[in-house]
Amino acid sequence: MQSVRIRQVTVPLKIKSDVIFNINHTLEIAALQKLIKNELQVDVAKQKLYYGGKQLISDHSIADYKIKNNDVIQLLVTTDNTEKKSTKIDSDDASVRDSDVINTTSKYYKIGDLVDVVYKEIGAWFEAKIVSIYTEVTTSTDEEDLLFQVVMDRDEQTAPLNVNFHDIRPRAKYLYQLSELKPEMVVFVNYNINKPRETGYWYDFKIGEINIKKCTLVGTLMLGGDLEDINCTVKFANEVMKIEKPTLICERGSETKTIPLRKLPLYCKKCKDVSVKDCKECSCNICGKKNFIDKLIICDECEYTYHLFCLQPPLDDIPTDPEWYCPDCKNDENEIVKPGENLNKFHNGNETKTQVRTCTPKNSFGPILGIQVGTVWNDKSQIFEAGVHTNSASNVCGAEEGVYSIVLENPHEVLQDCGDEFYYNIFSRSTMKPRTITTKVFIQHITKMAKQLTSNCHNYKRENCSFGKADIWERGKPIRIVRSDKLRNISKFAPENGFRYDGIYKVVEYFPHIDATGCIVWRFLMKRDDPNPVPWKITEHKFVPISRIGEDHVRKKPKLEKFEIGENVIKFIKADVVNEKVWNECVEITELGEEAFVKKVKEMFTCVCCHDIVHMPITTHCKHNICHECLKKCFHSEIYYCPCCRLKVEKKLLSKVNHNLSGALRLLFPGYRFF
Repeated sequence: MQSVRIRQVTVPLKIKSDVIFNINHTLEIAALQKLIKNELQVDVAKQKLYYGGKQLISDHSIADYKIKNNDVIQLLVTTDNTEKKSTKIDSDDASVRDSDVINTTSKYYKIGDLVDVVYKEIGAWFEAKIVSIYTEVTTSTDEEDLLFQVVMDRDEQTAPLNVNFHDIRPRAKYLYQLSELKPEMVVFVNYNINKPRETGYWYDFKIGEINIKKCTLVGTLMLGGDLEDINCTVKFANEVMKIEKPTLICERGSETKTIPLRKLPLYCKKCKDVSVKDCKECSCNICGKKNFIDKLIICDECEYTYHLFCLQPPLDDIPTDPEWYCPDCKNDENEIVKPGENLNKFHNGNETKTQVRTCTPKNSFGPILGIQVGTVWNDKSQIFEAGVHTNSASNVCGAEEGVYSIVLENPHEVLQDCGDEFYYNIFSRSTMKPRTITTKVFIQHITKMAKQLTSNCHNYKRENCSFGKADIWERGKPIRIVRSDKLRNISKFAPENGFRYDGIYKVVEYFPHIDATGCIVWRFLMKRDDPNPVPWKITEHKFVPISRIGEDHVRKKPKLEKFEIGENVIKFIKADVVNEKVWNECVEITELGEEAFVKKVKEMFTCVCCHDIVHMPITTHCKHNICHECLKKCFHSEIYYCPCCRLKVEKKLLSKVNHNLSGALRLLFPGYRFF
């Protein structure tokens, strides 16, 4: 027998203390609800029980939720006034809200205005329309305290967003002529961060230089928030728009009722977003039809969509499990598949191996989430499976936009390896005599691989004889470097065995060279630019492959070394005062090593909603950390309580992102900022 406490959260009945029940740990939740009904006179249909941030289901038992002796179970009593009511949101009638929120007016905006709203996670602006303006009773009516409810113009069926005054502005409508642009102007441009030559999203841009002949702009992409600004070259200089500033409603002139939507990248490149064209990429992967959208289900592994009735066997309803996998991704019903992984068994001779396939995009710059600097693999194929180097046929993985990763395996490709700096050689089959050296001749004989690597050099200034030197090398595109043990004869920084991930490097300069045989060699000076410590000074994270069937590996316990937290991380930890107790608990684990410390941080700062590391974290008044996107979904579902402790939270909390916590997590977890 054990005792549990029932505590009511928001109820019409006034109860002075908790109600205690002495029950068996095998008791079902349905039986507990009957006991609550007899004691508190609350119908079972109106009871909602919560423990540890989860709602208790009637057909489960007390033991299923690991409820311990004298623990508190929170009871939420629903009434006719607290049940959800479906309401339509339009420009004339705002939706009904809680009593602590009142409708108001703004001096600069009114309901129905066409605006641009910023998406803080990427720093881009999108078209929207204001449907409501309100404020909280406890706050002032200043413009900065107002909340604007907007809906996206491209898809009005999406849930409305609540934003503050600084997150919106009048929609851009004036298109600049190239002759009107001047340096130091801040304008509105279209740019694709991953593929600069293609159409992308719309950002604020500060002009540095204007090239009229090439019709391009060189300057800084202003992302705002805790995102770093990007120095880039805009190819679409003829599509630059003016940033509209808010003006008083009384001072407005003639208003434009309709403003055409701006260009955005295609969602599906195969069907070009044509709604009447069948496509298996953006719609059902079996029939390709774009109808019955409410019957589509997404596979958590391959991320393809399927109609419920197209599956074999067909499904009657959407599964209640949090993860679902299509038949191609999960063939064995008894196989336990984690989110983001798929275990496929394949035979090679008489051996049975297990392959891990991760959902890592092939064309991605920067670190891979979960892969720490110093990780060692025994085989080159394991690097491909981990997503660090996705080109199994070559030591250089890249595309036209640049090189993503390089494996240093051949000794003749590496020169003067000093750990943090080295020269990387790319050989050309062309030969020439030294007296024929000219810039045009070298450009004609540049290889495809060398041309890709030059794209990683930031704003390089080509000098005589095709020398290229970065303007600011730290702003170049990142390259993942993996060293092999085959370099032990020429470099003391190579690993003793296998392949080791050494972090992020960037191109400082490059130049051509003619060797003794007359062959052209392109040499690239690579320099390390990674916040993590160098791997040849820390304990290597040994990659342990999945054991074969029937084999047991006896592992020796490694010696534990105290982990020293970096100075930059300590600055963010000290600044994060609201999470001081949590950080102190994590710092105590540093005596057990880096792996234990990182594991503890991940455990303490895991979002209770998405069960992942908190992204753009918001710290509530009850000292719980939740993802910005997860809290936004709670508000859209009219849930204004903390998912952890069910205490009430304010709606304006969405605008208060904990940048100190975000900065510390970005340094501790490689790839955190690429979520």
